[in-house]
Amino acid sequence: LGTPLVALFGSTSAPLTGPTGKHSRVINVPVECNPCFLPECPIDFRCMNGISVERVTAAVLDIFYY
Repeated sequence: LGTPLVALFGSTSAPLTGPTGKHSRVINVPVECNPCFLPECPIDFRCMNGISVERVTAAVLDIFYY
């Protein structure tokens, strides 16, 4: 539909379930236990906690201004 989208991925696989297209950005942190597909992390949420506000902000600015 052309709607800009920034998707944050943790326990799932962005290549399998993520958005595609020039109006989307995927942010994830490669960790040894990813993808686990678990609904709750048994360790420490490192895949989500590793995503910084700065990375999300940069992706949002990139998708809207470039």
